[in-house]
Amino acid sequence: MNDTNVLPIGRFYGDCSSRTVADAVFTLLKHERARAIPDHSHQAPYFGLLESGSYRESSGDLEIVYRPLTFAYHPAGMCHLDEIGPGGARFFMIELGESWLGVLKSLGATHEHLTQLHDSEALWLALRLRREVFGDGDDVARETKVAALLFELVGHAATNRPIDAVEPPWLAPAEMRLRESFAERLDIARCAAEANVHPAHFARVFRRFRGRTIGAYVSHLRLLEACRKLSESGASLSEIAAASGYADQSHLTRSLARELGTPPGRLRRLLQDVQQSA
Repeated sequence: MNDTNVLPIGRFYGDCSSRTVADAVFTLLKHERARAIPDHSHQAPYFGLLESGSYRESSGDLEIVYRPLTFAYHPAGMCHLDEIGPGGARFFMIELGESWLGVLKSLGATHEHLTQLHDSEALWLALRLRREVFGDGDDVARETKVAALLFELVGHAATNRPIDAVEPPWLAPAEMRLRESFAERLDIARCAAEANVHPAHFARVFRRFRGRTIGAYVSHLRLLEACRKLSESGASLSEIAAASGYADQSHLTRSLARELGTPPGRLRRLLQDVQQSA
């Protein structure tokens, strides 16, 4: 790949609006319509959050199909192809400047692969960063708050290191089955039977290659779906809880408080502010 396909920091395909805070470049990126984006890489490592629309990203043998609130980490120099879905897409990008490279290295984040962050806390940190960077407030206070949030977020890039081993062929279909049925009662024995492996082996292998237990993974999917529905609809909390796999509204409220440290009403306002600020 020639140098013309390496995008410098602050540069993306599409319409961009950027701000620099705490040696990081934050970009609101918009594509108005469907399009294919050519093979390219980025000079700086970055986090990408899809706020609305749909998007498909592939890098080597890896592919992520994004729905709103899908969040991923991209190391510097990683080649990838992108496809913007029908109706366009809107993103929040966080590119890390030179001072953050040493932090990444000190934490052991040396991988060179696209990594989806299946972590509710990482998503919440991204949403808080968006509010701090593009909201109103004192510039001096903003610098301190943004730096503190970035230290936490960079830690997630380190803890989501891929493992240098070949995952079994049954794992990806099993994961897809979980993603399709997360709102149903989790039955690990049934999932293992469908993959034709022992439940204990299923649980161990899943944790090894996905970096978290099956239960934690499904909990994240449920929380992510609830966040999407809080953002996109005026449905009641009880309706959202039922559609996202929670026992009831109280169960959803407790999960939001435990995972994100915020009640549903506050989270709904933040998510809807993001949607309305395009």
